[in-house]
Amino acid sequence: MSDAAADRYETARALLRRYWRHDDFRPGQWEIIQAVLQGQDVLAVLPTGTGKSVCYQLPALLLDGLTLVVSPLLALIEDQVARLRARGIPAAFLHGHLSTHAAEQCWIDAEHGAYRLLYVTPEQLTTARFEARAGRLRVAVLAVDEAHCVSEWGPQFRPAYLHLPEARRQLGDPPLLALTATATPRVRQDIVEKLALRTPPDHRARLRPAQSGLVRVRNRRQSRTRPGRTPGRARSGHPVLRHAAKRRTLD
Repeated sequence: MSDAAADRYETARALLRRYWRHDDFRPGQWEIIQAVLQGQDVLAVLPTGTGKSVCYQLPALLLDGLTLVVSPLLALIEDQVARLRARGIPAAFLHGHLSTHAAEQCWIDAEHGAYRLLYVTPEQLTTARFEARAGRLRVAVLAVDEAHCVSEWGPQFRPAYLHLPEARRQLGDPPLLALTATATPRVRQDIVEKLALRTPPDHRARLRPAQSGLVRVRNRRQSRTRPGRTPGRARSGHPVLRHAAKRRTLD
């Protein structure tokens, strides 16, 4: 690990201790966080209760700009925002149950840098209000929770998730972190394709069987993990898939 990487790791650990009262990261968390901080597209497959939210909440404290979090779970959105605020982290949420005035004010505040994290339901990114402001939002990361909802092969298909690549374009094409607690190989492939996780044009995303709890998108010309490379870590520009070992959706 280089001195710069070691310093970043210690800075992240200090934030983890300060805001989450944990001494160290859970398995898989730091690798995902590091990829996010490096501006890579990432698919993180982590079981419920293993700290998925920290994988975007902590980078939000280190990156310059807003972390925009997409989730279909209203109760989870409100709970996470309440917990973040209790820790002293500026956060807010937007969903269809807010009044027009409250929603408008939230977008204005986000545009002026009032929040580190803004949680939205996917339908909020299809509105004229979002389209009018998207280009003025300084989004550092687009985090997509419950990413399996983009797949028609999954039991919780949410059509509004199919609009996310266009929303990302309107936001200026920030890095995308897709998270899910569980997904079959077919659904994982669907997530990579339908959320347009980036790969270089001369490479093809190919899912490999889980090894040591990790799944990665590999360069098709790469026959094996090279010595000295951590399984699951991809070079810049590759979507990185992490797999370590449930929830209801609402409009």
